[in-house]
Amino acid sequence: MKIPCLTCAVIISVMSVYPVICSARHPSQAIDGRIDQMINTYLNENSLNNPDTRKFPERITAVSVSIFLPYESAPLTGDLRNYYAGVAGYPPLNKPVNENSLFEIGSITKSFVSAVILQLQAENKLALDDTLEKWLPQYKQWN
Repeated sequence: MKIPCLTCAVIISVMSVYPVICSARHPSQAIDGRIDQMINTYLNENSLNNPDTRKFPERITAVSVSIFLPYESAPLTGDLRNYYAGVAGYPPLNKPVNENSLFEIGSITKSFVSAVILQLQAENKLALDDTLEKWLPQYKQWN
C-alpha cells in the first residue's frame, strides 16, 4: 500500500511543479507568433501601401514594439521581448528595421518627456546641462 501512496505523492508533486516549469519557458513561440501577427496586421492596415487614407492619415513604414511578458509563477520577473516589422525610409534607401534602428518621437511625447525631465531636475536626480550620453551611453553619436 505504501508504493501506490508514494507513486501518488510523486505524481502530485510533478503535477504541481509542471506549471512553474512551463511558465519559466514563457514567452512561448505561440505568443511570439501571435504578437508578430498583430504587429504585421497593424503595419499592413496603416502602411503607405494601404489606399484607405481616411483611417490613418499619417502613413507609417515600420513598427518597433517592446513588451514585458511576466512569468505566471513570479509576476515581477519575466522577459522583455522586442519585435520589429517594416522598413525605415523610402525607396531606394529603405532597409528593414532592427534593434539598431532609431525612430522619431511623436510631438505629444515631447511634452511628457519634458515634464519628466523637469521633475527629475527638481528632485536633483539630473541637471538640464547633462549630456544625453551620461544617461543613454548607447547614443554617443547624439552628443
